[in-house]
Amino acid sequence: MMSHCFSGLAIFVFLTSLFVDTEAFFPLLSKASSPGNDFTHKIMSHRALLKEVAKYLEDSPRPGSKIQPGELVNLRPLTSSSLYTAYHGAGKISAVPLEDAINEIIEGNMNIDSFHASSPEMHFNAEKFRKANARLRGTRRTIIKQLKKPETDFKTVRTLIGEYLHIVQDFYSNTNWVEMKGAVAYEDLGLPGVDILPYAKRRVYTCKNCDDSVPGDCENNLIIGNETLTSGYRSHQRITKPKGTNGQGKCSHGGRYDQTKNTIATGGINKESRDPHLSPHNALHQEAAMSAMIATENFFLAADYGPVYITTDPEEFKAAIGNLAVDGGGDCPELSMAGTILAIQNSLPGSDLYVFTDASAKDNEKAFEVIKLGLNRRIKITYFITGHCGGLRRSIDGQSAANTIPKPLEHSRWKRSLNAYKDIAEETGGVVVEVSKEELTKATEIINLSFEGAEVSIFIVDVVGRSTVKFPLDSTISKIEIAVSTTDESLSMISYDVAGPDGIVRNDTKELINTGRELVLIINSVDVGDWTLTLYDDSEWHIVVNATSSVDFCILSTAKVILERCCHCTAHRQWIKILQYHFP
Repeated sequence: MMSHCFSGLAIFVFLTSLFVDTEAFFPLLSKASSPGNDFTHKIMSHRALLKEVAKYLEDSPRPGSKIQPGELVNLRPLTSSSLYTAYHGAGKISAVPLEDAINEIIEGNMNIDSFHASSPEMHFNAEKFRKANARLRGTRRTIIKQLKKPETDFKTVRTLIGEYLHIVQDFYSNTNWVEMKGAVAYEDLGLPGVDILPYAKRRVYTCKNCDDSVPGDCENNLIIGNETLTSGYRSHQRITKPKGTNGQGKCSHGGRYDQTKNTIATGGINKESRDPHLSPHNALHQEAAMSAMIATENFFLAADYGPVYITTDPEEFKAAIGNLAVDGGGDCPELSMAGTILAIQNSLPGSDLYVFTDASAKDNEKAFEVIKLGLNRRIKITYFITGHCGGLRRSIDGQSAANTIPKPLEHSRWKRSLNAYKDIAEETGGVVVEVSKEELTKATEIINLSFEGAEVSIFIVDVVGRSTVKFPLDSTISKIEIAVSTTDESLSMISYDVAGPDGIVRNDTKELINTGRELVLIINSVDVGDWTLTLYDDSEWHIVVNATSSVDFCILSTAKVILERCCHCTAHRQWIKILQYHFP
């Protein structure tokens, strides 16, 4: 994937360096938004901004501090004052500058309703998806340009960020995204080089008549498919709602103040409030708000990722890799999980996915989503890790990665990321290989296995202590890869033997990696029968045996819960996981 990187550090430098008639969600609680528990633009922005500052401070603890992961993020109440008190100590540094900076972003957010109420593209109204997405991209480019200036006007940047967040937040209250996907963020929204999802064309009817004065009557008024976006038209904007017929037509925004709700299709779909007289889809207000807050937080994770580069030409692929450039440096951790999700979504089912990184992940919380998506699409994910980084810099040298231990301030995040990478690899049938950059070429011989025939996982097991494990090979298998990993950091090398069906230790085993925590072996010529792997060190082991096979046969039937497998797929846990996800 190509990277259009936008440094999260730059956002937080100006956010935290100070110590160091509405169109969608209501801007503020008022008589117009009667339920006092509505999520407004101000509430969502304020919560998300404080949460992201808290994450940043957790990842950049003060020397000698004992702040634990989640300690600041989960403060109750989470305010600028409580956050600074927990981080710096009571009364040591004023939180007023931080609160002022957050308020400048919120003021920019409010500006959209104040100065752009009649522009549907500023609110994702009237199916102006392409224009709204282009506006987001343009605002993002302007923010980046401002941040790169020698003397950045941070007040202007904060205002622009507020405007950007308003448009993003409106996407979730004004469109049918939540009805289609639930309380999740649209990861690609506003990113350069990524097209908006398909949306309804002008002549396509999207709603049927309902009466939004009757609570609940409009809950099922959408008639558009679950893979096509739509949004409501509303009065007082620079576009007229197309005419409908026979009780069907374009959706309205709806609610007490929208006159288009009286034209076919009557009613509306907005989720800006819990009040049914203001929001026909009020039952989904919380889901829309949760999605909007996740999207707001994602902006302050702040790296761009993507777009995906797809080619079947090896030379084109090498040229694309050669053209990659590092941008936005300083803030080492990246949106590794989000990038992996994007890669999975653009890969053919049954593919092998290889992730090369020397960075920890900012978005470890998405690891389960990576696992679930990888299992559903039968994607095996293998990580090649050539170093580590934590808060603000990379750490890598010429020695083996197994001997490169993160400094204390970097250790927590790196440990969480490494564990997430290992969980993903283990669940999808891949491995995690930690090597220095000098060892990488040798390690990537693992990839060759997937080009030499159908690659199947024939054996996956966890064992404890000095162990001998047995795995069968049949006549369809021509080559095997054995990957062993442990969390034990005291070993400098893993001691082992591999024996064939005759019980004789093989001397033709090709050792690609042996770092003490990772062992990867290739055996190019194998015999039919039961093989054994003996591990002589006292540790906890995760063992994966992959093979090049002339057969790749695994069928999942959704009509009946049937699992048919070839004889050497019995230990392939991916399929059991798929059944768990599809048939809870």
